[in-house]
Amino acid sequence: MNGKPVDELGRCLREGALADSPAFSAELHAHVMEKLRAEGLELLEGEQRTSRWRWFVRRAVPLALAAGLGVVAWITLRPQQPLAPDTHPPVVYHQILPDDLVAPLQENVAPATEAWDRGKYGYLDQDARRLMVFVASQLPGVPVTDGGNGN
Repeated sequence: MNGKPVDELGRCLREGALADSPAFSAELHAHVMEKLRAEGLELLEGEQRTSRWRWFVRRAVPLALAAGLGVVAWITLRPQQPLAPDTHPPVVYHQILPDDLVAPLQENVAPATEAWDRGKYGYLDQDARRLMVFVASQLPGVPVTDGGNGN
């Protein structure tokens, strides 16, 4: 085998690689686009617009689902912490005042408390009567009688 044809092929390839070629060939572009349209392939522009959504659906949604399932599993399967036992001693209340002093106080305070409860709403009936007279005076055709209390 003679080394001459191999050397000549290498030289041709080197010259072709080093030769200047145009950056963009309109004829080649038109030919390639014609072939793509003939095969019915989508243009790359449409794929670039939807590529973000495809990335989101293909990667982010499964990751979100996996994270959600992980959180649910962690909440439901983690062991419950035991409650701390109640180690406080019971509270004992000691009487500060002797019984012979408390009984007379309760006897004196009870009537005053009852009188206060009875008189708590003592003037409510008078206020209600004044309100009734005022509302009746605002309605046309209703005779108003004051009731004689001067208010």
